[in-house]
Amino acid sequence: MFKKVMVLSLTLLLAVMVTACKPNRPKGCPKLYPCTLKIIQGGEPLEGARVNIYADNPDLARWPIVGLTDAEGQVVLMTQTYLGAPLGSYTVTVSKVEEPHVLPPVAIEHVEEQYTSKETSPLKIEVVKKLLEPIQLDVGDPQ
Repeated sequence: MFKKVMVLSLTLLLAVMVTACKPNRPKGCPKLYPCTLKIIQGGEPLEGARVNIYADNPDLARWPIVGLTDAEGQVVLMTQTYLGAPLGSYTVTVSKVEEPHVLPPVAIEHVEEQYTSKETSPLKIEVVKKLLEPIQLDVGDPQ
């Protein structure tokens, strides 16, 4: 009897642990796939840039996909707070704003204006199932 109770208890504990570790994505959230981009500016990695991707498919528009570049210019895309992005075609925007410590504070954009808007950005990517290398995108010369 004791052995049955222990097995049942361990099974229940394992089920709770597996459920607790599984991310509870919002209802309707599409399947996500790992996607890493590398942002280059003037031939060098662009650190500290905000990256947004906008789906060509309007059904995916409600799922914001963003990230921030690291010292190597790489960004791992996140859909809301979940790792990855849905499959599909996207327009990419990149922005790096600095607010100097002077008065009056005036934000300085370090990326050419065309790359900062989804209406004008020429940057396009395709998220696929088995993306093995970061997708490299060039945002021109430093401002």
